[in-house]
Amino acid sequence: MGWWAYGVISEQQTVAVAAARKDVRGQIVAYAAAFGSWEEDTAAGSLTSPYTTPLAQKLRQKKSVIDAIEDAHQQVLDSTRRKQRPLLSTSMNGPIYLYRQPASRRKVVLAVSVDDPGPPFNKRNGPPNDVDAIVSALIDTGFDRRDVTIFHNPDRNAIETEIQRISRGLREPAVSSVELDSHPLQLLTHVSIAREPDQPDPPSDTLFVFFFRGTAFKSASRSS
Repeated sequence: MGWWAYGVISEQQTVAVAAARKDVRGQIVAYAAAFGSWEEDTAAGSLTSPYTTPLAQKLRQKKSVIDAIEDAHQQVLDSTRRKQRPLLSTSMNGPIYLYRQPASRRKVVLAVSVDDPGPPFNKRNGPPNDVDAIVSALIDTGFDRRDVTIFHNPDRNAIETEIQRISRGLREPAVSSVELDSHPLQLLTHVSIAREPDQPDPPSDTLFVFFFRGTAFKSASRSS
């Protein structure tokens, strides 16, 4: 028991040091399904999608973000017999631990839920609680509710404007984010979150989470 306790304490200290690093750079991009992969939007008896359900569960566990996403993706692969193939791409040069974030780190979330893609498509009947599940998981790991923005059926301009507002706010000494809800707008096209070339890099000790939930549809025999 003594050796086991020492190992646990040592591991916790290692994680605390890693979580407090300010030199970690890069981005993590994860998709519920790779291009051309089959995907289910709903699961019997569940209010969240077959992808969001394990992802929210794994994000609450005391492991790095990459490990949590990899575990969730493996669960999706196993549960769908490899029909649904999630995608993970990362350029991070170090681990991110949500549950051990230092108090000084700025943490901002933009969560977008879309069930109405707009003409000529009909409103979709996807699971309604995916955004709430991810937001709840992030708050449980230390995010402040005041730094969470939620959009429902926004258009591209609304999303890009909010990203610009967040980007400006991260460069200010202090900012109080306001939660926005139920914007009865319409999603027109896919969204690009690339920065303008003349924009400076964000402060070194910041973490921005962008979560998008939209139902899949088929167009010209191709899944989107």
